[in-house]
Amino acid sequence: MAEGKINKRPISITLVVVLAVALIATLLLNLFIKEIPGWLTPVAIVAFSFISMLISLVLIFLNKVKNHRRMIAFIISSTIFFIITILSSTLLVFYMLYITRINYQPIEEIYGNKIKTIQTPGVANDIFVYENYGYIADGISGLQIIDVSSIENSQIVGSCGTEDRAVRICMEDNFIYLADRDGGFKIIDVSKKEAPEITGTYSAPGLRINDVSVSNNHAFTVYRKYDNDSNPIESGIQIIDVTDKENSYLAAEYPTVNRAEKISVFGDHVFLICNNDRDLKSIESELLILDISNPEKPSLTGKCSIDCYSFNLFVKDDYAYTASEKGMYIIDIHDKENPFICGKFLSYAATDLFIEDDTAYIIFFPPEGGDETSLYIVDIFLKENPVFVDNILYPVVSSNSLFVNGDYIYIAGDDILILKK
Repeated sequence: MAEGKINKRPISITLVVVLAVALIATLLLNLFIKEIPGWLTPVAIVAFSFISMLISLVLIFLNKVKNHRRMIAFIISSTIFFIITILSSTLLVFYMLYITRINYQPIEEIYGNKIKTIQTPGVANDIFVYENYGYIADGISGLQIIDVSSIENSQIVGSCGTEDRAVRICMEDNFIYLADRDGGFKIIDVSKKEAPEITGTYSAPGLRINDVSVSNNHAFTVYRKYDNDSNPIESGIQIIDVTDKENSYLAAEYPTVNRAEKISVFGDHVFLICNNDRDLKSIESELLILDISNPEKPSLTGKCSIDCYSFNLFVKDDYAYTASEKGMYIIDIHDKENPFICGKFLSYAATDLFIEDDTAYIIFFPPEGGDETSLYIVDIFLKENPVFVDNILYPVVSSNSLFVNGDYIYIAGDDILILKK
């Protein structure tokens, strides 16, 4: 071969091979995107592309090029190749993220529906899943029980009417504790799934129960009281002794300054979200921590301010997670007297969330004018830096609550939506 002449064939073959490797590597990165940090994919694209350009230049000099025009021309062509590689790889990534954006695929029903739906007679406000059954607070239709032992054949197997609107639900042993708004608080025996029955109730004129949590034979309810003209006059929590399921009674009451919204009990403490809505529009909320080691004398231990409205709450180990107007807030509650916000995942307004291991599942309202609701999956291993993993998009419905159990995600909206992880 004459001196200064470039043997283009091996160079071209090498570049094609490098491009193929880059695209295949990008494909693999996206297929396993849940197992790696999200930032690694674009870094890999640039790295693979840069390597292809370096290989081109090395091959040029290995051919001992002395013809500067040809060398410049080949450098320009390599640069163009570099840019094309980046663009093609990036387009491939976006295409893959579009068609495989749901690593958690919706269940395909035998009738061809995109998402598995269980229709309920009322409006599904909340769901709790235990073993092979789902328990639904179904608005004016009270409690509905569904058999989820076979997801494809899930169906309602039992129900129990209530006085007003069932809005929130929790479970301990074989009893469901249900917030029935103006109907008060209900205890329902579900040992017979086909025939659940109310065994206890607590209510009072002008009393509305909006949320409930239970621990150690005590139910903790979020209440609001109204005067004879239906004007709100007080809000807070009530602690009801449910040791005797047929004769539950009010053990203590703790009024709050701001409107009590959501409650969770963990250990010897109650965690309570309150919203400041004195001006009919909340601009902030707070997490209150109450000591309930003596359930008859709850006392304030600590509190943490949040700079927006909060819709829901989930407590796990030493952290409290809020679904708030700006997204998810993570609050460190190691020190109950001094809780503080240690991390945030900000996006649209979050309506509910569920924590499983180091993963947060968050329901977000769609942006204004949007026609799809988003369920975000977020890695919260590092509480200070939550990382987006994936999202599920589904048609806009009234998404009231979320529950994750085993291989499935349950969303209570107008009906019950079930998606497979």
